[in-house]
Amino acid sequence: MLRIALLIEYEGTKYSGWQSQPNGVTIQSTLEQALEKVTQQAVRILGSGRTDAGVHAAGQVAHLDLMRDLSMPIERFPGAINTQLPNSIRVLAAQVVPAQFNARFQAIAREYQYTITIQPRALNRKLSWFCKYKLNPDDLNRCARLILGEHDFTSFCASISDTENKVCHVSESVWLADANYLIYKISGTRFLHHMVRMLVGTMVEVGRGRWKFDQFQRLLDEPTQDHHKVTAPARGLVLKRVRYPESLMLFREYYGE
Repeated sequence: MLRIALLIEYEGTKYSGWQSQPNGVTIQSTLEQALEKVTQQAVRILGSGRTDAGVHAAGQVAHLDLMRDLSMPIERFPGAINTQLPNSIRVLAAQVVPAQFNARFQAIAREYQYTITIQPRALNRKLSWFCKYKLNPDDLNRCARLILGEHDFTSFCASISDTENKVCHVSESVWLADANYLIYKISGTRFLHHMVRMLVGTMVEVGRGRWKFDQFQRLLDEPTQDHHKVTAPARGLVLKRVRYPESLMLFREYYGE
């Protein structure tokens, strides 16, 4: 058996999320169909996590097992897969990994970025959210700092989530602003269903002056799904990178490390 890790980029606008499902086209099912054509064998892939419908990725990681060896060098594998994929999905790199490697459970950090445009944009409209309200960056960052560390994020989790443990550790949470964009960067060990989008949407309510800072703080101090919160649109969210222990040396050449 040969286990291979893939580094994947996708524009998720027209997809029903990452995970395969009976109805709707997903990233996972599209990749598996392409892989089966290239390898001529049944293939199932496991991603580092499940992105929602409409969410994008610049650095999703997944692994797969092949029962027979590849008929090409591993360096040519991404190109072969890409010939069978739509332009909205690209395999950026492939690497043979130990048989015990697990893309989901060995990930030590996940990095997301959410982009808000200050005014309507033509070029990046599928990768950003035009927010018509004037937002105060200082208020946004006051909320962002509150998220740092370990918290129960039950208040920022979709009610349909089946995850019992809703405690996550956030190591980076910051808003960056320029003349055209507001960009939110967040890194953590794990994220719940809709968590980043709910954080962004609710911080925006504070940033536009509709909510008080104390209301946002209460969502963390008193975690419950009964609280009202706002979910930002999927189109502004990108999974930027998934990190693994340095000993795995995963995709270091691609990232220039």
